[in-house]
Amino acid sequence: MAERLDIMALVAAVPRERIPAVLLALSARLINDDGEPAPEARRPPLTSDLVDAVQMANRLGVPPSWVRYETRAGRLPSVRIGRYVRYRPADVEAALAARGRNR
Repeated sequence: MAERLDIMALVAAVPRERIPAVLLALSARLINDDGEPAPEARRPPLTSDLVDAVQMANRLGVPPSWVRYETRAGRLPSVRIGRYVRYRPADVEAALAARGRNR
């Protein structure tokens, strides 16, 4: 029973945003014969660096409505997750820098 409590303490210590990565790593260890995680398991989850329109607007110093308008116009790169739109800050900043060079 003590072993189970130690596992529960470890599980409770995992931050909520890291749970997908932990599950991926654990499943990779179960699937592989050699016990080593697959390369995908070492990669952070795809959603770890995504932000919403308000957070992106705060980073850029513009109103959220501008971010949404530029997204609908196809000028800002975004990621659709179901009905939600999220942004990778590095991709958005690179697109804006490229746009500035083209003018």
